[in-house]
Amino acid sequence: MYQIKDTCVGCHNCAMECPTGAISFKGLKYWIDETKCVECGLCAKVCHTCSAVEVKPETSESHPRLIKDCDVVVAGGGSGLIAAVRAAQNGKGKTKVILLEKMPRLGGNTDYAHMFFPVYSRLHAEAGLADLREEAVLEYVKRSGGIIDPGISRACVYGCGDFLDWLLEFPEVRDAFEIHAMGDVAAFGPVYSSGVLHFPKRLHENLLCRDQAI
Repeated sequence: MYQIKDTCVGCHNCAMECPTGAISFKGLKYWIDETKCVECGLCAKVCHTCSAVEVKPETSESHPRLIKDCDVVVAGGGSGLIAAVRAAQNGKGKTKVILLEKMPRLGGNTDYAHMFFPVYSRLHAEAGLADLREEAVLEYVKRSGGIIDPGISRACVYGCGDFLDWLLEFPEVRDAFEIHAMGDVAAFGPVYSSGVLHFPKRLHENLLCRDQAI
């Protein structure tokens, strides 16, 4: 039998793909109706947070002790992914880095994100689009009803663009992005920018999922 754990983020992947309609949203997460579940396991395959799981008797299997040598150990495959890559970059190929992750998949808090909304980046500059970062800082504070501190808003707005600029150093990432002037294409989500990113050449690791936002 399959169940959905409390780590569910409500992304609706499982509900979209369930062949029997056994999955529905209740309270703060999705649930599986055991009377309709045929145990096909598709929910577990499309769940990007590893929240849909097959319920099995708890067992602990021992394995041979592994001993590895490295210069840097990074714990956690969420933001730790960036730390690991940067450590390797700073070592100019001479630094051996090991990344440890307890879950079957990488991602961390990125799993909570739909799409990606940098206000301004190198792509915006190349396209001649306006820098609206300071306007965005105030707009996001306003949208929060003043709950978000302007300093936190500014760190997020500027940091998001800096993060994209770093990603663009990788050719395969640069080839995956297109930028369009706001209004030229459909834009969804909390976008406040002169441009919107699209991913026409994006590679999908999770080919079973139809949700293009994930």
